Amino acid sequence: YEFFLVDVTTSALEESKALSGEVMLPRLNENPLVTSDLSIRDIVESINRTFPPQWIQTLVEQAFDGLGGYLTGRHDEFHLNVKVDDQVITGMTEIKLLLWKADAYNLLLKRAVSPTVEKAVASKLPLGLEISSDSLMASVKRVIPPDWVHAQVEGALDEITPYALGHSDSFTIRVPLSDRVEVAVMETKDLLSKADAYQLLYNEIIAPRINDTMGDTIQLPVGIDVTDDEVLVALKNVAPPHWVQEQTEIVIDEVSQYLTGEIETFHIIVSLADNKRRAGELLQETIHRKIVDAMKDLPQCDASQNIDQTMILKIESIPRCIPPGLLQDELATAIGTAIGDSV
Repeated sequence: YEFFLVDVTTSALEESKALSGEVMLPRLNENPLVTSDLSIRDIVESINRTFPPQWIQTLVEQAFDGLGGYLTGRHDEFHLNVKVDDQVITGMTEIKLLLWKADAYNLLLKRAVSPTVEKAVASKLPLGLEISSDSLMASVKRVIPPDWVHAQVEGALDEITPYALGHSDSFTIRVPLSDRVEVAVMETKDLLSKADAYQLLYNEIIAPRINDTMGDTIQLPVGIDVTDDEVLVALKNVAPPHWVQEQTEIVIDEVSQYLTGEIETFHIIVSLADNKRRAGELLQETIHRKIVDAMKDLPQCDASQNIDQTMILKIESIPRCIPPGLLQDELATAIGTAIGDSV
């Protein structure tokens, strides 16, 4: 029995490992004997602990005893009852041990997760984000660390054991993800911040949208142009990247609570009222400076031009001359006030 369980088993495993490199058997290239860190000795020792020679010997001898009585005609039939409860329990324990020894976690990352990550970063990410595969893999490892993965596998094996022994008709495997979602949310925020995603939001989304809406420039009634770059500068001042980050993280937090079942629905409002008002004020300041610059070289009006002083504050475009007794800044303010709605 020891010869069969040790010598024969060792030879069979060694042959299987040797065949994995043969061209004629390419399907064995993923042979766990080759790809894992398990040694043949580890596997043989686990088999012998699960099915010890003494247990196999007892089983075989019972079979011979029953068969002997049947063959000699003492019995018309014979039964062989094999009690495997202890072996199943021991086998599950050995599987857990082998998974640790095989470094199954890193094997999983190398064979399954890493190629997926490499493929993801090689494709075009949203907003033109540039995230290295090393950074993404580091985040993955923090979201699903070795201890957590092994705990889930062992929990699954513990649930399967009663079913395998016939003590239950079904089994349920539960994988709690709520704490992992929380970690994933933190990692997502960190990755977006390091990738400068909130600054890229302007360049990749807001700026093209402004350009599509208003073109390169807008001609105001006073004869002053406002460019899309100037609008973008105003928006960046009233909604800088750190403000965008705050709003984005609010969205991420709300969605994460929905995914973990803490809330059944989510409703998010991002108020832009104050931002729009302040952006309008900044644009008016920009236009005011432009009007002042445009009037620097204007001459003073003379008496022959018959300027109606009562109409000065209602003027809506840059005049050909500066009326007597009126400062350029006062005139610029009056013109800028007149086009407030346009801004």
